[in-house]
Amino acid sequence: MQRTVSLTLLTICMIAVNAPMLSQAADLSASFSSPSDLAKLVPELRDADGTFRIPDPGKDVAKFLRVHHALINVVEAALVKAAVKSELSEISKYQSMSLTFPQKWRSAEIGISTDGKRAGFPDGGHFASYGGESFLSGIVAVPNTHASFYQVLKPDRTCPAIIYSEATIIPSVNRLVLAAANTGGTWQTPSYALGNANGEAWLIINKCVDVALSGSVNGQTVLIPNAELFTAIHWADSDALAHMRTQQTGHDHH
Repeated sequence: MQRTVSLTLLTICMIAVNAPMLSQAADLSASFSSPSDLAKLVPELRDADGTFRIPDPGKDVAKFLRVHHALINVVEAALVKAAVKSELSEISKYQSMSLTFPQKWRSAEIGISTDGKRAGFPDGGHFASYGGESFLSGIVAVPNTHASFYQVLKPDRTCPAIIYSEATIIPSVNRLVLAAANTGGTWQTPSYALGNANGEAWLIINKCVDVALSGSVNGQTVLIPNAELFTAIHWADSDALAHMRTQQTGHDHH
């Protein structure tokens, strides 16, 4: 009887120790799960009317960069906070699933480039784009990869980029890695996707480095050395965020 009571008490104590970790991760996950919750962490994501809005880098590049930096910093701080509250042995047992990704995306981004001779702006000299279709549109899971690997499929069935989405200790946060076939480019760390309560990604914060441009030499398609840096925020193109749609042409990284 005494042994049974002791085991019961031990089980209760283990549950009590593990509960803060699960509760902490759930609370932090909720902070990133919707535009309204995220705006509580980054107030500059609200416009003068209180509506959630990604700042337009073409109108206020400093504000766009402040928001981008703030988003990266709050995500990284949340990951550290969740890890500090957890035992290493428990972290290894905590199985988060990778987020899923809807197919339609919009973006806001700024970029600079150099051809090795002088610095300038890509896309015909445009420094920034806002609200146009993101090059991520067409993203679908690669079959047999448990929806952790994605491909960007274009209408002509080409696949210019692939993405790995890595679950973290916070269910609504994934680390992202992208590799582009047509620019020799990649997303730099830190790059993150945020997900809603249904486990579907709705916001991506990333930095991109392209090292080449697709061109033609003697009738053959080749990659020509060229460096481009981009700072970007992408959002799922939904009715709730329809107010940020524009007819601008987003950078399509080719």
